[in-house]
Amino acid sequence: MISIADRPKLKFQSTFSNIIAVGGFITLMLGIVLPYINSKFMSMSFGLMLGGMILSVIGIYILNRWGRKPRPEESLDNALKKLPDSFRLYHFSGLLCKHILLSPYGVTLFHTINWEGVFVYKNKRWKEMINLGRAIRFPLEQHLGDPSKLILNAEQEIRDYFKQLLGENNIPQIRPMIIFLHPKTKLEIEKSAIPVCKVDALKKHIPIKGAKMSDEQYEKIKSALDGLYKPGLELKI
Repeated sequence: MISIADRPKLKFQSTFSNIIAVGGFITLMLGIVLPYINSKFMSMSFGLMLGGMILSVIGIYILNRWGRKPRPEESLDNALKKLPDSFRLYHFSGLLCKHILLSPYGVTLFHTINWEGVFVYKNKRWKEMINLGRAIRFPLEQHLGDPSKLILNAEQEIRDYFKQLLGENNIPQIRPMIIFLHPKTKLEIEKSAIPVCKVDALKKHIPIKGAKMSDEQYEKIKSALDGLYKPGLELKI
């Protein structure tokens, strides 16, 4: 399989978020400690503490988005490795769907959720069971929302994109999926129209035989998606 992502940019975002979070914590600690070292620093301690708290909150929020392990592109790459090179997985292309798998059998869209917890889908509603740790971190973390709605919105954008590229009657099969990445995630899914699974079960949901799109369709989609990236970002998995 071929994985395409701007990995230097992703690494920078992760490093930057760590710097902001650590810098905010250090600034906060300085605001607390300096007045005890010398009382003349008392006037600036409040500003340091406030600035440190703001930086810490921003840094932790960005870190949860870009630095949380396992990284979504790494998890998906590992789950789908050793597929043929005609399978091309595009990460963070700038389109609404952040992870797009192109294969001769169509296009699969992945909406990923990357934190521990118990997630329930019942009566067409999503619910997240929040433990004490999650409750404490709640203001700083991303939240479940309605992943079904999010991936369907992404599917519509991709469908419109392909309509302009290929024509309304020449759009290949598009499969939306919801993927949970954290190994300790627990799922309770009841009658979801959209496939939902943990990342370690993903590969068995990917079609590797059956009706194929035409070579012309495949090449047009490949060229369009490749064109969303700088050259030289392909990685064989």
